Amino acid sequence: MADLMLVETTLPGGWSGSEVLTWIRLAAGRASCVHRSKVHSTYAWDGEVCDENEWFVRMKVSPSRLNELMTAITEHHPYDVPMILTYPSAASDAYSGWVEASTIDE
Repeated sequence: MADLMLVETTLPGGWSGSEVLTWIRLAAGRASCVHRSKVHSTYAWDGEVCDENEWFVRMKVSPSRLNELMTAITEHHPYDVPMILTYPSAASDAYSGWVEASTIDE
């Protein structure tokens, strides 16, 4: 088993699928694979409880490209305080090799 990183964020639920894909190509291009799905989020913001539709985005990236990906997400994220979470994950050697060798922006 080899290591890779999972990175998660959310994007505005009012965005179309094509807008999300444009953001992925711009901000998440250093990732090897990106999953996106609609979610319903409940959170506190500015003293109020918000209940919103959002896009949930999970990216897979090699540890060697994690800092690049985090910088790009931060620079291009539409939220003032974006949720950006990272998790180490074990994967098969073959899959981790593919993640290390592949990026969306290549």
